[in-house]
Amino acid sequence: MRLGEAPQRPTDALVAAVEDAMGAHAVAWHKPHTGLTPAQRFVVQFDNGDSCFVKASVDAETDRMLRTERRMLGLVEPDLGPNVRGWIDNVVGSVLLTENLSDAHWP
Repeated sequence: MRLGEAPQRPTDALVAAVEDAMGAHAVAWHKPHTGLTPAQRFVVQFDNGDSCFVKASVDAETDRMLRTERRMLGLVEPDLGPNVRGWIDNVVGSVLLTENLSDAHWP
């Protein structure tokens, strides 16, 4: 898989893992037109009104990148990056769940 070739839709396993981690049923998955790696990226809306940004590994390199990103987000001041909402490390690979900043505004 080359840069920009991440799957367009989440797998059933990813959907189940994210729903389990967030404790809610996903009602919409939107693939944003952003990203610098082939990691899967989705903004997910849940039936309880919540949302999150999902990044999922697709290979060993994106797995390493996500692990590094998770560590870095844990080191920065809370207002300098998205809040980590969850981490999944199982048969679907590594999955980073962060705050959805799609509607954020920085003056």
